[in-house]
Amino acid sequence: INSISSSLWNNVMVDARANNATLEYKFYGSSIYINVLVAVDYDAVFSVKIDGATTYVKNSSISLPNYAANRSVWIRLDNGSLPEGVHTVKIETTTSSSTDVFNAAGWAHYSSKYPTTCSRSLICGKDSYAVHPEDSAFTYTGSWTTITDQVTMFQRLPYTTTNSDYVTITTPTNVKAIYVVIKYSSDRGEVKLSLGGASSNVRYINTDTNNYSQGCLPCIAYDSYIDGISLDSQELRITKQSGSFMAFEGVIF
Repeated sequence: INSISSSLWNNVMVDARANNATLEYKFYGSSIYINVLVAVDYDAVFSVKIDGATTYVKNSSISLPNYAANRSVWIRLDNGSLPEGVHTVKIETTTSSSTDVFNAAGWAHYSSKYPTTCSRSLICGKDSYAVHPEDSAFTYTGSWTTITDQVTMFQRLPYTTTNSDYVTITTPTNVKAIYVVIKYSSDRGEVKLSLGGASSNVRYINTDTNNYSQGCLPCIAYDSYIDGISLDSQELRITKQSGSFMAFEGVIF
């Protein structure tokens, strides 16, 4: 994430300001969509490949319109014949001018066998639920303080200024995906995630990549289909690694 805008679908975006910049996404399903920004300066041309070829691609080359919409749009990338399964889509900018910019604000994918985690957790809310940061299911270890913050998901914000402080929760059963809701700012630093123990399935979120504070950002942490692991009845641990402080808003299962 290198920018935040309230006009975008998920409020965050990654952009490329050079030729031959690539973006890859692995997903499970039979169709794939990307959310891109349409604006005067965001008018790059980009190529599309799925699983390294154009066999299942709707348009191998896409030109973004050049007008001052300053809004994001969904673009379908597959041609409707993509077989159900795990796929990788690759986008590469092919503009001749380095001033043209390509912007990506998110992905969505569909599966007739498994409802997409993106749609379930972030769009329609089907079969998903969020857990309040003050719910008794959470255990806080270390020096935590909770304040009221109106721009966060639940308006209550536990935070810590001490590295290695952490919060844990035991995941329920039948979990398809886990989103961690974290507050971002330039002074936040790095957050460590683990599932099934302090050193199991470790990954990191850099929450200091924005130049101003932004709350209520759900970050995909684990996906049972993409990661190929069970998310059921395991300890999810969220640990402060660096930065001035870590602010925690809750999780979405």
